[in-house]
Amino acid sequence: MAIDGVVKAGFEAVRSAFEENFATRGEVGAACAVVVDNELVVDLWGGQADPKNDRAWASDTIVNVFSTTKGHMFDDPRGIALRRAVVDCL
Repeated sequence: MAIDGVVKAGFEAVRSAFEENFATRGEVGAACAVVVDNELVVDLWGGQADPKNDRAWASDTIVNVFSTTKGHMFDDPRGIALRRAVVDCL
């Protein structure tokens, strides 16, 4: 499975986890982008966007996005800990 994109030094574990999803968890196609302090530190994509038509995932593949802001609610100036369960914060 070809994985494309870039990972800044110090974020190699993200690439490893991304590759692991394809190798052992049956991922078909995906992308991952991580921004830290307004800097893009991870920008990865790979697999198939449309397996039926053999269309590869590209850097600009458009997808539905669900629940992407839940993680942000834990990075809160009120001090909500990242390790707390979502249900504990609702």
